[in-house]
Amino acid sequence: MSVFVRTGAVCDPERMNFERIAARGVVVGGGVFWVAAAFSGPYAFKDVPFAQAVGTAAVPFALTVFVLLLGWWFERAAALLLYGLSGAGVLWGLVAGWEPALWVLVAFVFIVPMLIAGGLFHLAARMESICGGPARALSLLASTVGTAGTVGAAGAAEHTPENPAPVLPAAVEQTR
Repeated sequence: MSVFVRTGAVCDPERMNFERIAARGVVVGGGVFWVAAAFSGPYAFKDVPFAQAVGTAAVPFALTVFVLLLGWWFERAAALLLYGLSGAGVLWGLVAGWEPALWVLVAFVFIVPMLIAGGLFHLAARMESICGGPARALSLLASTVGTAGTVGAAGAAEHTPENPAPVLPAAVEQTR
């Protein structure tokens, strides 16, 4: 018997997809910030040529694309990578002896966003395992979204304005 079944965890493919989209959004938002910072810092303040500033911005761009692709197929690995990078940021601050203001800044733009994205990737991967894997989660999502407001497979009315408590399809009911 699975640990998740004993704890009463219920498969919720819509929540899983929200967690995935939110994690990817946090990664993209952080990537846009760091690409802009890596490009504009040297280009605006150090009179660095445009090509060199683009080369500097290519590093956070490549890391963002790597984390996105990793998180697209291997959510747990992406979560572990993001947790590790957050830990590396903390270690960097301890070794460098940052002042409190720098800790706040780095926590706000580096450490916390990666912890949030890692946590969301981890939650999505957990929900996928509760749902029985990627193929089963997709079929459950299709069955719940595709039959909204109609008569389900068992003949019971699904969610409608007159019937606010939906009857779950048999496939979802089995996971409870």
